Amino acid sequence: MKSDSITTDFVRGEPSASDSAATDAFQSCRSVPTVAITGSVGCGKSTLGRLLAASGAEVIDSDDIVHQLQKPGGTLSQAIGRTFGADCLLADGAVNRRKLASIVFADPQGLATLNEISHPLVRHQLANWRHQPATGWAKVALIPLLFEVGWEADWDYTVTVACEAQTQSARLQSRGWSNTEIERRMAAQWPTARKAALADFVINNDADLPTLERAAADLRLAILEKHLR
Repeated sequence: MKSDSITTDFVRGEPSASDSAATDAFQSCRSVPTVAITGSVGCGKSTLGRLLAASGAEVIDSDDIVHQLQKPGGTLSQAIGRTFGADCLLADGAVNRRKLASIVFADPQGLATLNEISHPLVRHQLANWRHQPATGWAKVALIPLLFEVGWEADWDYTVTVACEAQTQSARLQSRGWSNTEIERRMAAQWPTARKAALADFVINNDADLPTLERAAADLRLAILEKHLR
C-alpha cells in the first residue's frame, strides 16, 4: 500500500475552496470516517490526537482503555493478578503498572501473555465506541500496536506518526526514561519504517508543534476528501 505523506510546506490560512467543499459534502454524509493512529513510542501520537480533537474529531486512546480496565476490580486487573501474581497489584487492587512493565518488557513470553489477556478486551471496547453515534467529523483511535496485532482492517484509514530515532530517544529521555527502558520499549514494537509502509497516511513529526499543527490540518482535509470519493 502506498502511503500519503502529509507534507508541511503548505501553510494553511483561511479555508480553501476545496476545504469548504469537503466540509459541506461531509455534513451531508451518513457516516464519518474511522481512523486509527499508530507509531512508535515517542513519535507524537498523543499530540496529533489532541490536535485532531481540537479540530472536532472524537478521539479515544487505547492506553486509556487499558488504564480503565486496570482499575480496582477491573476485568484486566483481576486477570493480571491471577496470571502475574499479587505483587503486580496495588493495595486497592489496581494494577501496579511500573511493576508489571518491569516484568513484561524484560520477558518476551510475559509480554505475549499480557497481550493475549488484554488485547481482546481492548478491541471489544474500541468496537463498541466505534459503532456509537458520532458527534465529530471523525472517530479517531490512538493504537500503538495497530499493525502488530492486525487490527488495521477495523478502520477506514490508518495513520503512522514517524520521526527520526534520535528525536524519539531525546523525547523519551526528557520524560526521565533510561536508555535501557527506551531500548526495551522500542524492541517491543515494530520499527517506524515498517509501520509507515503499511499506513494510508504518514505524518513526519521531527519539527516543532506549529509544523505538526499544519500537518494535522492537512490530514483532516485529506481524510475527508478521500472519504467522499
